[in-house]
Amino acid sequence: MTVGERLIAYWKDQPIGVRPPVDGGSLRDFERRYGVTLPDDVRDYYEHADGFEQIFDSENARYYQDKKGFNFYPLSKVVPVDQVQDGNFSFPRSNHYYVFADYLDWCWGYAFLLGSAASTVVLVGEPDKPVLVAETFEKFVDLYITDDKAIYGG
Repeated sequence: MTVGERLIAYWKDQPIGVRPPVDGGSLRDFERRYGVTLPDDVRDYYEHADGFEQIFDSENARYYQDKKGFNFYPLSKVVPVDQVQDGNFSFPRSNHYYVFADYLDWCWGYAFLLGSAASTVVLVGEPDKPVLVAETFEKFVDLYITDDKAIYGG
């Protein structure tokens, strides 16, 4: 199974609103806007799902967080680290890391590196100290699905 397929299967029975896939034009627009190329694993994810609906809909039991408190953003909300949380995060190449998810309403965020072949994922919690979580987005997904302690910075 691909990265996107594994995430869809994992989210299937959770009370979250998973957004439909991103179309190819929107993926290309994102790449042009930021001058990046999405790594294959990240592209595959967005070709299967566009993150979570960013609403709290208790009437229809749909939430913007999964059962553990993770919120995966729609591509339209993915921005460089230096543009989130009032620009509080500054570390080398922070403008090359793009925040794609957060945990418990921004206890911390998760960002992947764009602009290289790999999609290294870091945890963003302290303003100048990103923590390496996984060498690729695909490895991050494996850690996330198995609830490995590494995704929590330890």
